Amino acid sequence: MNFDTVHEYHFYNKDNDIYYCEDHQTLIIASNGDNTNRLMIEGIKIDTIKSFVNTINKKLLNENLENHNHSKDAVET
Repeated sequence: MNFDTVHEYHFYNKDNDIYYCEDHQTLIIASNGDNTNRLMIEGIKIDTIKSFVNTINKKLLNENLENHNHSKDAVET
């Protein structure tokens, strides 16, 4: 029998940091504040991190281009 597991963690502090330790292939998400909470996920390969960063960068670039084009249209009209 196989189970899919979902764990949801909420970091309500706005001072969250994400780190990656390539030596241990570990993604670390930390919430810094009165208490420091950390979520450490081992077994994440660097190629997965690079792919994630590229996806985020493409999304942000597209959003910036859309915003630029909308502001350019507003100036021209």
